[in-house]
Amino acid sequence: MSWFRKLMASQPRKKKDESGWVDLRTSDFKNVQRQALHPLAQELESAVRALCQIVADGRALEEKYNYFRHPYHSDWTKADEYEVLYKAKYKELIPIGEKLNAAGGQRQMVLVAERVRVLMDDLAARILECNWDGIGDWHG
Repeated sequence: MSWFRKLMASQPRKKKDESGWVDLRTSDFKNVQRQALHPLAQELESAVRALCQIVADGRALEEKYNYFRHPYHSDWTKADEYEVLYKAKYKELIPIGEKLNAAGGQRQMVLVAERVRVLMDDLAARILECNWDGIGDWHG
């Protein structure tokens, strides 16, 4: 077993938090997450508010779509209408992501997405991630 100890001694040790978990986030991402806990600059915060509103509206439309797809409420005509509506609503996220990318690159996009996560939830941030796929270096 001495070969294993030698191997592990040559490896840099990763820091563990109090719970014993190894934190693999980069220090840059940790800083972004800390920044996202507080209001951002005015132009970024206005983008965050717009994104939150679009996501909330899109989720409401998507919920109606899922309601009409359910076997107990099956109405495929209405479901198809709501599908078009919620997908169109989510497409409104793309120009905002493009503006953020042009102004500050991927780091600014990550900061705004994290702020949306703080103000709403993980699903809202995931919706952003998926719809921003392909903008700059963003991979959703």
